Amino acid sequence: CDICNVGFSTTQSLWRHRRRKHWKEHKAGMFYTKQKNLVCLLCDDFKCSVQAELIDHYNSAHGKNLDVKCEAFEKEDKFIEWKADLEKRTSSLFIIKTARKGTHLQNEVKYYSCNRSGYFKRSGNNLRSLKKKGSCKVSGHCSAYITMKRNKHTGYVTVDYCGEHVGHDLDPKYLKLSPDIRNYVASALSSGVNIDKLLENLKEEFSMVGRDALISRRDILNIRSKFITESVARGSMIEAFLVTYYKLYTMSDVPKFRFAEFIR
Repeated sequence: CDICNVGFSTTQSLWRHRRRKHWKEHKAGMFYTKQKNLVCLLCDDFKCSVQAELIDHYNSAHGKNLDVKCEAFEKEDKFIEWKADLEKRTSSLFIIKTARKGTHLQNEVKYYSCNRSGYFKRSGNNLRSLKKKGSCKVSGHCSAYITMKRNKHTGYVTVDYCGEHVGHDLDPKYLKLSPDIRNYVASALSSGVNIDKLLENLKEEFSMVGRDALISRRDILNIRSKFITESVARGSMIEAFLVTYYKLYTMSDVPKFRFAEFIR
């Protein structure tokens, strides 16, 4: 303990001691140290722990005119619709950073940040090379954010947000395909539609803008891979899938396979 120098074997025991024996210091926040993990994208000198401080820095040090606005909605469904419209208008994407759902709290709180904020982290064993278009992360933190509070009893939603982005361009290639396009592609693949034909059908049936207009063969292959994986996980039958068979160059005939011979 920092105050009475009593030793403890676990961190949990130490925090219990602080709350019981040093409750005044605990209430004053003496034992909490905020990490300054929000980094300015326009200079290397400024770091902070709160989004409001970062916005103030962009305004004062870099001459930006960023505003924090408020909205209110009767239900969370209305908030989701508003968020989707904001993302569509600004060619951006807000992802959940953290959330707070304690049973003792009156409000459920969700913190959304710009999907470009943060740092690229390699996964696995570092064997795969970076995508040709690069990482969407900008090695710093954008000013855009959304804080959503929902009253657990009434369902009433209040929102604080900054919809203006700083430090990166609004390039749709770093966004996700819309749910309508993904569902359409998955349904067409399950019906056995050829990928080239599917791309033609998408252009004819949808007025695609933004990220949807950039859909490629690779996007469809990714959706097919996810669709097959989820179907197998559910134990459902897959109507159409691709099988690649390798044979020796000396073999002239390809054996006929039965469905029962495949392992799911």
